[in-house]
Parts: sequence; C-alpha cells; structure tokens
Amino acid sequence: MPFVTVNGETLHYTDNGGAREGALLLIHGSGGSHKNWPSLLREQKGPGVIALDLPGHGLSQGKGRDSVDAYADVADAAARALGLSRAVVCGHSLGSAIALALALRYPPWLAKLILVGAGARLRVMPVIFELLKTDYAKAIEMTGAAVFGPGAPPDLIRETGEAMSALPWQVLYGDFTACDRFDVMARLGEITLPTLVVAGDKDVLTPLKYGRRLADNIQGARLVVLEGAGHLMAMEKPEEFVRAVGAFAA
Repeated sequence: MPFVTVNGETLHYTDNGGAREGALLLIHGSGGSHKNWPSLLREQKGPGVIALDLPGHGLSQGKGRDSVDAYADVADAAARALGLSRAVVCGHSLGSAIALALALRYPPWLAKLILVGAGARLRVMPVIFELLKTDYAKAIEMTGAAVFGPGAPPDLIRETGEAMSALPWQVLYGDFTACDRFDVMARLGEITLPTLVVAGDKDVLTPLKYGRRLADNIQGARLVVLEGAGHLMAMEKPEEFVRAVGAFAA
C-alpha cells in the first residue's frame, strides 16, 4: 500500500501505476476514504489515477481538519509530493469543495476540475452536529439514509454505514464543520479551468440545482446528470460515472 508523508503526516493513497502527468487525483467526501470511488475507476489502465485518503480517514494517519482551506493545503502538498503535473482533480462533496478551493488558488500542477455531488455552498443540518456529539449511531443512520438514491444496493448502504461508524465522531464533526463553513458562491466567476460537474437527479444532500448553478457560473463548465443516482453516485452508478469522468479527463 503506497503512502506519502505530508507535513509530518503519513497519508495513504491508491495508485493504478499510470503516469503522474495528466493524472486523476480523487478526493473523497465527509467521513469517506478511497473506497468511496469505484474500483472500476481506481484500477483502470491508462493515465494515472490516485485516490487520496485525507488525514484521519481511511488508512491515513494524522488528524482530520475543520475547514476546507486546511484540507486544500493537504491536497496541494500531497499533489506536489507525488509529482503530479497537468492533473485533473475530481472531488466528491467535501472533496468537491476542496477542488474548488484549489482552483481558486490555481496551483501550477492543476489543469482540470471534476465536481461530483457538489455545491458552491454546503450547509449541514444543525441536528446532525448535535447527534454527532450525543448519539453517533443515530447521526450515522440519518446520514446513511440521505446519501443514496432509491435504487442503491442494500449491501452498499450497509458497508458505507459501517465504514463511517468506524471513524471517531470528531473526524466526521470536523468534516461537516468544514462543509458548513464553505461558501464560494461569489467567486465562481474567478474559476477558468475546464470543469465537469457530475450530479445525481436523486441527490437530496446536494440537489441537482446545486450542480446546475455551478455549471451556469463557471465559465465553460459542462454538466452531466446521472439518472436515479443519489449523493454517492460514483458507487451507485459506477459504469456511467467512469464513462463521464474518463471522457472529460482524457
């Protein structure tokens, strides 16, 4: 299993062995890990595909953060340490906020954006914050019920809930705090990178209107809608997702 040390923290990532130039850097969402990306994408042949576990998530060490900018610092440093160039950042939910934050910094290694289950603003229900501190199991249950579309396989729902339950509540609390504080509505016009927005029409956490707003306000952005997909659309509709992402990244 490959690891990279960033500012004293050992971070895990998956790597398909492809070239670092033009590679796809995958950044998961709140409480997630590299496993929130389908193996069909992570292990595909061709250009590099790297799925990073954020600090405190998956197999990475370190502590989670409570701001998007702090996570963007980590992603930027990891990309540089891995020697990426002309890379495509693909972020889901919190990961999409990190991708937007990176785009507004415009680091030299970044060439394109893919925003999945994304929004320029990511508010979190106050009851979730209270439950995370008082009834973690209930918070996970509520979150798990909201991240999938109506046709999601039961095994996928169960496995996702189990993975989130294994995280310390403080990590998920920090992730949701980062999302809740995030707001780049007024800055979307500053983004000039080629951008693909992928949205699920059954996503209740980042509804389709969020994706349309991003596509309408980022110059030249294109929107792909995955029918029947909820918030974790990459796992629910892996074939359709990989086709959309692959065509754009290439």
